[in-house]
Amino acid sequence: SGISSIRQLDIRHLLRLHEPEALMWGLDENITLPTTGEEALQRFLSTPKCQDAYGVLGLQASCTEEDVRRHYKRLSALLNPEKNMLEGAEEAHEMITKAYHAISTPEARKEYNFARIRPCKNDLHHEIGKLWSRIRERVEEARNSMYCDCGRRHSRIALDIRQNEARYCRRCKTRHPARANDIWVETRLCGLFWVYLTCCDGIVYDITDWATCE
Repeated sequence: SGISSIRQLDIRHLLRLHEPEALMWGLDENITLPTTGEEALQRFLSTPKCQDAYGVLGLQASCTEEDVRRHYKRLSALLNPEKNMLEGAEEAHEMITKAYHAISTPEARKEYNFARIRPCKNDLHHEIGKLWSRIRERVEEARNSMYCDCGRRHSRIALDIRQNEARYCRRCKTRHPARANDIWVETRLCGLFWVYLTCCDGIVYDITDWATCE
């Protein structure tokens, strides 16, 4: 009987080794769904890098099937690249679609949850990670460049100048505030070089590269 008890303990121990660990994915609680495409995209930019399907859809790992459908339906509509023209929307839409298919049915969800035991083998996590990084790259590129009639993007350089003293006046030799979307010209090196500047979202940019092409 002693040997039998030991064998039973060994079997139980082996079974526990093959049981999935407690879920560590997802969020602490389901997010409040966004109401605009900009708000939906901003969530991906303002939160730490997310590599699991639950987190991408703004869900707890213990969410219901109805939660999954509801979150995907709203996010898909807001991030549809045919309607949302913001930089990164296309990648965000692809990311939530991949996440949805991974946990949209009980069978798919069971398979996905089991894969957490070997995260290094989970291809979806790598794909989500790449898309997440690409979203941030696209948005950062858009922030630091401007479209031009030539069909290319030209760089704009953020300057360490406050909006309330952005515009230098040679006549009174002082700086004046700039209004949003103002564009003005200043000279450098005794008038040899012209520098084009603008103010957007409270930040002063050097847009000489764009202006000289225009």
